[in-house]
Amino acid sequence: FLRAETQRLDSFIKVFACEKTYQAELGKYKLKCRIDRIDETQEGYEIFDYKTGSKPKQVNTKTIEEIIDENLDRASIKWAVGSLQLPLYKFLFENNEHKKIGKCAIYSIKDAQMFSFAKDCSDKVYDDCMTALKYILDEINSGDFFEFDEGDIGECGHCPFVYICR
Repeated sequence: FLRAETQRLDSFIKVFACEKTYQAELGKYKLKCRIDRIDETQEGYEIFDYKTGSKPKQVNTKTIEEIIDENLDRASIKWAVGSLQLPLYKFLFENNEHKKIGKCAIYSIKDAQMFSFAKDCSDKVYDDCMTALKYILDEINSGDFFEFDEGDIGECGHCPFVYICR
């Protein structure tokens, strides 16, 4: 990990923040999170979420755009995006710091590899992801009985909301 970090020094300026908590509102929802790491580089700001386990899939930007336009539902969002964590981090950082994020990535501690959130990290992709997140929050908050995805049962042990939806 440290060896990989030394290879990033050509554009690296400083670690802007580690384990910093941010809050913002998305419509009627108050969101709060703690971002693992934010770097300032010559290209701008970068967000990293440290992981020790499995590697994430990269977002297919065409697919997220299509589901926003055609078939917005929880299964489609999960299939196209997987995790909305990094778009949420970008949204909260930019709303609080008034600085633009140029890159969001998962940083695998185990093998010191970075996995970019999407091939195309345009604002449109992130805006589409925030639309998807708002859709999911609206579904949870609809007043109807919320049913968790049986395919996610292996993740329940890591989720702080396990007793709410099971």
